[in-house]
Amino acid sequence: SAISGAGAQAKAMEAIAALGQAREAIVATHQELAKDHRRMGWGVYAAGPMDKPDDMTRPVEVPGRPGVNLRVA
Repeated sequence: SAISGAGAQAKAMEAIAALGQAREAIVATHQELAKDHRRMGWGVYAAGPMDKPDDMTRPVEVPGRPGVNLRVA
């Protein structure tokens, strides 16, 4: 029936809305940090290994399916 699962759906919608708000806060924080970074005169820098492979050149292996390239926004 339409009523069964309504509570769970409402909780899921609340959780998704909270995730959206959290994402907005993280993006705003990142923008502020980038602004401070530029204000301090720091240039572009990177940390960690510099020889990382391009993930798009290596298909994802899924049993029973041909290799596909997955993208994450």
